[in-house]
Amino acid sequence: MENNRNEPNKYFRKIFFKDLDGLSIREAFPEISFRETLPSEARLSEEESTEEFSRLWQEIREGKTRAYRLVISRLSIAASIALLLASAALLWYIRIYNLETQVVSPYGKVTKVWLPDSSLVVLNANSQLSYPANWEKGSSREVTLEGEAFFTVRKQHVPKGDVKFVVHSRDWDIEVLGTEFNVLNRGSLKQVVLESGKIKLTPESGASIQMQPGQLAEQTSKDHEVNVESVNPADFGAWRFHEMVVRNLTLQEIILKIEQIYDVQVVLANQKSGRVRLTGTYPTNNLNLLVTMVAGSANLKVRWEDNRITFF
Repeated sequence: MENNRNEPNKYFRKIFFKDLDGLSIREAFPEISFRETLPSEARLSEEESTEEFSRLWQEIREGKTRAYRLVISRLSIAASIALLLASAALLWYIRIYNLETQVVSPYGKVTKVWLPDSSLVVLNANSQLSYPANWEKGSSREVTLEGEAFFTVRKQHVPKGDVKFVVHSRDWDIEVLGTEFNVLNRGSLKQVVLESGKIKLTPESGASIQMQPGQLAEQTSKDHEVNVESVNPADFGAWRFHEMVVRNLTLQEIILKIEQIYDVQVVLANQKSGRVRLTGTYPTNNLNLLVTMVAGSANLKVRWEDNRITFF
């Protein structure tokens, strides 16, 4: 220990950090104890001792106040950290168990989506698919579709039987076991084309329909009945290979498809030409080529103005 007047200050701050409220200076620090802790050559006079006691006592009180504030500050920080951790845990739980995954296929693009059960969904342009982020094995699998998509559903078996796969498409529910099918839901038009397997279609209004491969179920508005007919499923799923197969469709119907795929405005200079019916296969991965071929099939010309296309 160094022989200077600062040594007692260091000494007492080190060993007397305890609750001393209610004690006098002499009760807290008897003079004899103070003197015995110092080397003989560093002993203080009576006046110096009293002065040193007073100074140390004040410092200890201030030190205690600072200590209390430090404890409160640390508790506040700990509470804030605990709150952040709890919030993070809650967000993680919601993300894993409750949140939906949304996949959007932009205009002019075809997007593949692998679902948690390894089923494959191919989204057409301007379409969106939503499904729970977490799928428990054996639980019903459900997705929601806006637009158009082709589904290749993987079968799942549990001791109680096959696990259902349900597609919610506005006011239609399509229940699947294991199959391939195309769903279209744009505007007032809704279609389901079954390529293989079995599906049960349940409209919001009306009885359920058990569909067979090669069948098309179509509803042009909510108030109309669902019509079922036999078709070539390949025609309805050709968009997956960047093709548009049309069979006896009016030019106006084809223009609507172009607008939905590419987010462009197509105008007919002569409205009568919109009633022309066409049959053929057109590429959909090149807007310029698609529009040129469609216009040529209808014996029309094309004029481009920014995002506006005119057939005349």
